Amino acid sequence: MSHFADTCLVAESDGALIGFVGGYRPPSPPESVRVWQIDVEAAFRRQGLGSALLHALIQCPACAGVEYLEAAVRTANVAMKRLFEGFARDLDTACEMTLGPSGIVPPRSSGDGEDLVRIGPIHTHETMSPGGFYESL
Repeated sequence: MSHFADTCLVAESDGALIGFVGGYRPPSPPESVRVWQIDVEAAFRRQGLGSALLHALIQCPACAGVEYLEAAVRTANVAMKRLFEGFARDLDTACEMTLGPSGIVPPRSSGDGEDLVRIGPIHTHETMSPGGFYESL
């Protein structure tokens, strides 16, 4: 889990966990951060929390120099694709979806394919302190 320690964030409400984003900054390519998992508690969906988590992720000190955000998304997961498209619009940058095997994670045995989402180039101008994220939600 140490590979994810600096690129994972949680959102809480009244002490309860309501959202999570797990990112991974691979050594190659160093200009990318990969979203390994993102989830928002059902009662808090469609309120912008997923997008806020993504914005906070790219502003973390561990993501300094990141130019691209990547994720493997199940082909049938329209809501997740819309989240990433909206995030790209917020940043006024491209959102490319490559159909078929992403190469990020092994294929699932369920038969539901995964596509690669690649957002960027991303231009972040400042990073947040670790405590800043919690204060902003």
